[in-house]
Amino acid sequence: SHSAEVEYSLGYIEYQNLEKNADKALDYFLKSIEKGGRISNHFYAGMCLMYMFRLDEAEKQFLTLKEKEPDELDAPFRLSFVYAMKGDLEKALQEADEAIVNAEKQSAKNATQYYSRKSVILRKLKRYDEAINTIRTAMEKYDYPRGNRLIFQIYAQANQFDKAEEHLKKWAKQNRSDEEMNNCQILLKMYRNDFRGASLYYHLHSGFLEQDRMLELDQILSEAKEDYKSQVRQTERWLKARRERNGVDQSRLEGTLSQAYWRIGDKENARLYALEALKEIDERLADFETDKLMFMARKIRILAILGKKQEMEELIEQCQEMPFCQFCPEHHCKDIDIFTMEAYEILGNHQKAYEIACSGHEIHPDEEDFIIARNRLEKKVKK
Repeated sequence: SHSAEVEYSLGYIEYQNLEKNADKALDYFLKSIEKGGRISNHFYAGMCLMYMFRLDEAEKQFLTLKEKEPDELDAPFRLSFVYAMKGDLEKALQEADEAIVNAEKQSAKNATQYYSRKSVILRKLKRYDEAINTIRTAMEKYDYPRGNRLIFQIYAQANQFDKAEEHLKKWAKQNRSDEEMNNCQILLKMYRNDFRGASLYYHLHSGFLEQDRMLELDQILSEAKEDYKSQVRQTERWLKARRERNGVDQSRLEGTLSQAYWRIGDKENARLYALEALKEIDERLADFETDKLMFMARKIRILAILGKKQEMEELIEQCQEMPFCQFCPEHHCKDIDIFTMEAYEILGNHQKAYEIACSGHEIHPDEEDFIIARNRLEKKVKK
């Protein structure tokens, strides 16, 4: 039998690989709590439970933490996620506000994550003006360069494109060479379905973008203009650049190239690159415990290209039943939506793909895949 401190330490070790060991870590933290261990056990137990989507139990742990440490920042911050995941956005907003108040009381050097969290909840409530004011307050109080991007996202999500454009003009005056600002300029043109304008802006300002982003934009804009032969060429260039960096994962690009070949009717090359992507994905699923959901999501599109519909649908169900990854705190995986959308389009179910594109755009308004697919699929659905 271990002491409370040893139980805590063992739990913390398991917590470092949350995707694989959430249940083991939780067991250690709960044992440490039983033995009168440190208060932070409640935080880590709550995080494990939230990751496992055991929300009522996670709520209890964070509430206990808040009761024992009333001015603690993490408890209300994490409760804002729990309540949002349970669908109670007003309660989530109250917790986010409490985290901000506590941060101000403690004269926190940087409380931007709490303001950002509040703005996310306000966006979900479609209270866009309040969301923007929240970010502006954070920018006034702290050094928060990401705030400009968030304000742009909120205007875009609210379909207030003229205001988004005005914001970009002010942002450009601050720093014309800001990569984020130039990316947003391209995105705004995509929102307006001006893909040629996006392409022109990109080529005029490419000096402000990183090489990987330029290669990505080449293939994205080719797809947006439905110039799939160019998309094949651009994706081949990007894949070649990635292959020159040993050890860099290439499965997503191989899948994208396979899909591009499928779009121009080259079934042989589509199958060839699909099989290459499948081989790399299966190797990574066998060798790594982390990022499992990401690689499973990529496999969805590959199975559709290979015509394995039943296996694809079974995999979609498996993905949806898995615990969310550490980078999807709202129990919603963008990758699953993107690849499921593309898989249904490949299989000819344009209505289903279109519905996923619309809902995905609502949740992730600045994700280019949803913007482009929604525009393309809308034409197919209306035919």
